[in-house]
Amino acid sequence: MKSIARNVTSTVALLALLAATADAQVLTLEEVRAMDWSGAIPVKLKAATDGVFDEGPDYWYDCEDEWFCESDVIIDRYDFPIAIYNNGQHPLDDLVFLLAYKDGDFSSIDVGNWVVTREDFYDNNGEPFGPAGNRPGDGESALYNGAEGVVFVRIGTGVARKDTVEIPIEVHPLRMIGGLTIHFDFYGVTFRHDAVSTVALDRERKDSAPGDASKMCRSEFVACTNAASHDITWDSPCYPSATIEETWGRVKTFLDRRGRE
Repeated sequence: MKSIARNVTSTVALLALLAATADAQVLTLEEVRAMDWSGAIPVKLKAATDGVFDEGPDYWYDCEDEWFCESDVIIDRYDFPIAIYNNGQHPLDDLVFLLAYKDGDFSSIDVGNWVVTREDFYDNNGEPFGPAGNRPGDGESALYNGAEGVVFVRIGTGVARKDTVEIPIEVHPLRMIGGLTIHFDFYGVTFRHDAVSTVALDRERKDSAPGDASKMCRSEFVACTNAASHDITWDSPCYPSATIEETWGRVKTFLDRRGRE
């Protein structure tokens, strides 16, 4: 009995260690495809940049540009937090951000503890993005058919049920005025650990033999995502030029004088 208890304790400790050591990283297409996207993906995540997860002060309602319609929109700064709320009944082992950009260029984007470069993005013409711009999963529609590049980024942190985590974002565009738009969507991931025989994993090894000890193999299940109305869009701050500010200052002074006469 002590041996069984010790084995159970060791297994639990191993699983806890694996769950706690998820690394932030940019996922390759092969890594994205290797995740389990089966079935409909429930809408359980909410995102916000202003602390309000349902139509806060940064929320844009109807907009002709679908990238901004029903989204928290950031237009006044290059660094900002994205808070993710897990509205589900189960904890999530990790979060994956899906970024898309258009109409501009950049040197890098800081997503949590990871730096994403322009070269990390891939186009959306092939899998897992079909000709309609669909994401992996059960035919979920997306606006990424209008994107110049997309990328999945593993955050490396989980979130408990009915809890929130905050991820810092910083954008480093090549031009400081206008032109670049970046859209963020989100996925919650849970880890599944299955005992896989080393014989199956190492069939080509001559020293493999029946009875070899099994090892834990982790698979990643996409457990939830955000609704289309609870995403984030960043647009380049378009600050007025010094000439415009000076001209407006003169006009304002002139109008103030006229008003006092």
